[in-house]
Amino acid sequence: MTDWRVRVNSFRRCLLDSANDLWVNIKKIHRKVVILTTDTLPFRRSHRRSIYLWLTILLVLNGWPFWVPNFSAGADNRRADEQLFEAAIPKEGNDVPGYREELAKGKFLVASRRLSDPNFSETVVLLIEYGPDGAMGLVVNRPSNVKLSTVFPDVKTLKQRKDTVFVGGPVAVNQMLMLIRSSKAPAASKPVIDNVYMSASWKVLEGLIKKKTADQQFRLYAGYAGWAPNQLDFERTRGDWHVIKADADSVFALDPKVLWQELIRRATIKWVRLEKHPF
Repeated sequence: MTDWRVRVNSFRRCLLDSANDLWVNIKKIHRKVVILTTDTLPFRRSHRRSIYLWLTILLVLNGWPFWVPNFSAGADNRRADEQLFEAAIPKEGNDVPGYREELAKGKFLVASRRLSDPNFSETVVLLIEYGPDGAMGLVVNRPSNVKLSTVFPDVKTLKQRKDTVFVGGPVAVNQMLMLIRSSKAPAASKPVIDNVYMSASWKVLEGLIKKKTADQQFRLYAGYAGWAPNQLDFERTRGDWHVIKADADSVFALDPKVLWQELIRRATIKWVRLEKHPF
């Protein structure tokens, strides 16, 4: 027998005992007024049992919400807890509703439409480093008007090329960094994403300029973007950035000036899906 039924029966017995005591007292009072037997009283024993039964039923029905467990509410609460737990489990695959890209090395930061800082308005930043010490990235969609042939006038092979230096960010604009697309890891470089490496070696740059091959591409960046610990997390929470997975084709886009428009459209579609399917 479940706990609530035990309580109902216990409560019913209490009602019956109280009713019997009340009936005995009524009999005593009536006997003081007139001499009555049990059979001459208004209610016989069978009547009393009916009254007890209906009284118990009415009290049980009226008192049900207060002292009987609400099993349906408990089930709803358990289901809600299960849904919260399921939402907290990391999702696999960026096509799953509710999936949200995390900040990490090798991700794109796509400036939101609300970001008005001229250093980052309508930019796409490739995260090179991200961790407890802060973050570092390169703006990959801001080519400058400065040609490589101007930076390296002694390299004759560059005079026939239209490659330009990219503005990598507002920090250390006199520092040159490279992104290299290669099927094999170049010397003095570190991987960022598949087939894309970062290097600051002048020897590597010189080798790439003089020995350009079909399976290697490179771009030169002046300066970089940097964030103090937790700064980028705060900016993302504020709504300044969308985070999406980076790929080599986008990093080395043929027309980097339209890259932001393409990626903000992709990021906005994912944002709308997240709004429809929140955690």
